[in-house]
Amino acid sequence: MESFSGNSRAIIVTRYPPSDVPVLPPKVQKEDLGDFPESSFLKILQRDPEVERRSRSGELPMALLRELYKKFGGTPRFLLQIREAIKGMDAELLKTELARVELPSGTEPGELQILRDKYFGDIFTERLYGYLSPESQKALCHSAVHGVPVTLEGLAAVAGEPLKDISAFARSWQDRAFAYQETGKSKESLWIVYGLLRGWLLEKLSPKEQKDAHKVAGDFLIEMDRQNRLGELGLSWMECLMEARSQYLQAEELDLARGMTNRLSIILLRSGFYDGIRQLNAELLNYESHPSIMNWIARTYLEQGIYGPARIWYQRCSDVAAGSDQTEMGLALHGLARIDLREGDYEAANEKFEKALKIVQQIGDRIGEASIRHALASIDLNKGDYDSAHEKFETVLKMMQQNDDQEGEAATLYALASIDLRKGDYDSAWEKFEAAMKIMQQIGDRVGEARIFHQLGFLAWKQGRSQEGLRLVTLACTMFPSIGYADAKKAFENFSGMAFDLSYAQEQLEDLQKEVAEAYQKDRGQSLIDAAFPKVDPDASSYQ
Repeated sequence: MESFSGNSRAIIVTRYPPSDVPVLPPKVQKEDLGDFPESSFLKILQRDPEVERRSRSGELPMALLRELYKKFGGTPRFLLQIREAIKGMDAELLKTELARVELPSGTEPGELQILRDKYFGDIFTERLYGYLSPESQKALCHSAVHGVPVTLEGLAAVAGEPLKDISAFARSWQDRAFAYQETGKSKESLWIVYGLLRGWLLEKLSPKEQKDAHKVAGDFLIEMDRQNRLGELGLSWMECLMEARSQYLQAEELDLARGMTNRLSIILLRSGFYDGIRQLNAELLNYESHPSIMNWIARTYLEQGIYGPARIWYQRCSDVAAGSDQTEMGLALHGLARIDLREGDYEAANEKFEKALKIVQQIGDRIGEASIRHALASIDLNKGDYDSAHEKFETVLKMMQQNDDQEGEAATLYALASIDLRKGDYDSAWEKFEAAMKIMQQIGDRVGEARIFHQLGFLAWKQGRSQEGLRLVTLACTMFPSIGYADAKKAFENFSGMAFDLSYAQEQLEDLQKEVAEAYQKDRGQSLIDAAFPKVDPDASSYQ
């Protein structure tokens, strides 16, 4: 959805609206669809040559097909299996089975659907399932754990069957409308069991068999990621992790599910999707009270500048981790200290940072140590002790580079550039901001990008390029609402002040916001940066 631009549109067909979005945004239009028309129902049934022949010859009377529509045709969920089943089903038997279907009037839609599902399973699905061999049935039930289309290799993994057998099984499942091939996502042949049948099939497995199959499905996805083969599945890295996480949760493999959640949270944090991080981790709390879950929830509030809930969650993490998990204890102290730092209580912040530093040194966490030393330098920066802060940040930068911590390196370059900016050393500030920007765009850190656009705009303004500076600050303000960054208020204050000084009218500001948004879509804002910091000549590396 993020890549949409211009007049792009998406149509989403879903049985249920998203439960966590009670009020849809203004740009979203909802349209309720009615029942599937009888004419369409009959037309699709008769697309099968055998059904069409039996209907034309009178073996399947039209009145019987209309009764079939009355009982099951309101939604398209049953169509394919109905069509497959009636190809060889005796008309009298079908009539008898339909006569048993009782759908009381006045029944709630959800209860009515449950009744339809049960009748449908008894009349059609069970019959088609019985046409399969016992080995094929077992493999099909295990394959129903997959929530995304996978290769035959993925089906074989969960079924525990040779690849050559799975290939034949899959074709028989397709013939009986239990599974289908996904096309267009990959050069490989991808298969998936129809979603509406997955629950019915999984119920035929014991609880242990279900958990084991879910575990294998998760392992298969992670192994495909490890081998850099996700292209074969047509999946992005995030889609793979989300599906693997779901499989591990259903397998009750909580350590593995938490590991997937941690990896996802790191990516979502860089994009500023704090609500998504909270949702993923809050879901895990339904399974266990692990301190890492609380740390992630706390961090989202901290990054958004909502310090009350952040402090509560960090304290909960500290209480749970005390004496049992030094890593999470160090992170909780680090987070609590960052709140103190943001609130200006430097003494309390320093005390907590020092305690966290002892913990990470004790457990040998070099990246954690560099991060805390970065925070200690930030205290000096906030207090205006620029020389001390600069010296400490230089030491931290070397540590980050030695640890190959790109995110930490970019953050430290940003801090050093901020010191240069405050001291009026604009050339040095530009060089460090530029280096930090390259790293942040490389690792997908949209929060960091927005912060640098804001600072570059301020830098250009200081150097007399007012219009160009305003454009960069406007871009930062355009990005901040979607990522919920804590310092957005400061950026908006600068934006308002600059616009006022340049006598921009509201209509001009709206056009400006559209212009910078399109520039970011086109080249991630590089054209705006080039305009604000033109090179002296084509061969020079310094900027005016």
